[in-house]
Amino acid sequence: MYSQIIEYTTAHGRYISFIGIFVVLFCAYLFSLNKKNVSIRFIFIAMGLHIASALFMLKTTIGQMIVNSISSVIESLYTAADTGIRFLFGALALPTAGGWGFIFAIKVLPIIIFFSAFMALLQYWGIIQKFVSAVRKISQPILGTTGPETTCAVANSFLSQTEAPMLIRQNLATMSNSELFVVMVSGFASISGAVLAVYGTMGIPVQHLLAASIMSIPASLLFAKIVYPAESVPSTKKAENAPIIEDCSMQVNSSLGAFSQGTCDGLQIALAVGAMLITFIAIIALLDGIFMTGSSWINYALTYVGATWQMPILKFQVILGWIGQPFAWLLGFSGDQARMVGEFLGIKVAVNEMVAFGELAKSGLSERSIAVVTYALCGFSNFSCIGIQAAGIGAMIPTRRSFFTTYGVRAMFAAALANIFSALIVNIIL
Repeated sequence: MYSQIIEYTTAHGRYISFIGIFVVLFCAYLFSLNKKNVSIRFIFIAMGLHIASALFMLKTTIGQMIVNSISSVIESLYTAADTGIRFLFGALALPTAGGWGFIFAIKVLPIIIFFSAFMALLQYWGIIQKFVSAVRKISQPILGTTGPETTCAVANSFLSQTEAPMLIRQNLATMSNSELFVVMVSGFASISGAVLAVYGTMGIPVQHLLAASIMSIPASLLFAKIVYPAESVPSTKKAENAPIIEDCSMQVNSSLGAFSQGTCDGLQIALAVGAMLITFIAIIALLDGIFMTGSSWINYALTYVGATWQMPILKFQVILGWIGQPFAWLLGFSGDQARMVGEFLGIKVAVNEMVAFGELAKSGLSERSIAVVTYALCGFSNFSCIGIQAAGIGAMIPTRRSFFTTYGVRAMFAAALANIFSALIVNIIL
């Protein structure tokens, strides 16, 4: 019995991940804006809900069946989207056609358009709103959080970080700072359904992307309330103060209208994603060149003065790897794998998660390792998204726009810790 326990805890560095849970919670506590108001009771309740959701989805037959069923539906939607892509682009949509290979702009970006239209249709029919309401009714009494912040945290697991707040836009102006901080963290700690579909086509396991999205609900609330705990009972405490807007932001009166608007919105998102990938990947290459050139000059100077030591040739990703490597160790990785995963974590925060997922998909890591890292990367917690929230959510409450720029970095950090926390839990139970 004891030997089995020891074998289980030492395999895959699970005991290190157990220590990592306390490390990331302590990191969040260090950055807390009001340490005396941090609720130990809430921490244990949120952790319990988080662990329970992970166990249900990853270890129970019913949970695995639900997640796999949803994954199958999403994969069927991939096939449908690919039919439209092949019609428009012909042989260019075939990875082996004419020697062109896999073209990201043709095989991946159009899927954002289709999934955006599909999600808009689900919103118009009220399916997303009903799901959000059902999950909120389960989680809110357990956690004791307010209606608006719980609604937004749940909605962010499927909608984008600027769409989810629209469901509670009538409450945004009167929400407390702690509640608004939850809105920010939950947006950073999750990904939208349309982007989730993209990562699935890149080879990231959809079932784990789905599980990570659900687990982000209690995780984002947990770390948001540690970093910015509530100071008093807010006016939005009652659930009935947060009615969900049935049509969200869509000014349409038919399913076709919703689908059309979703298509147009998806086109804008796809163009923005493509543009950001061009600029961010280009800036990485530029920074690589700067660091490599600087390293070479320093080595030349060292040689010139007769020094025998030479510094390693630096690259931007190497530096990010050093920063992220301690968290990779906590996830149970060591050696070159720890360095590699550290780079992914660094890229996710400094650049964006899409570039990090692209690197993960071609990393050659084991299936289990990819699954664990997926949870750590599954969120919009990067610097560019601070501007997105400030512009998107700030437009709904212009008088409080400065809040998003003032606390943006802190909220992004809390969300990144929430993602790593999910990965730690998964490494222990998987």
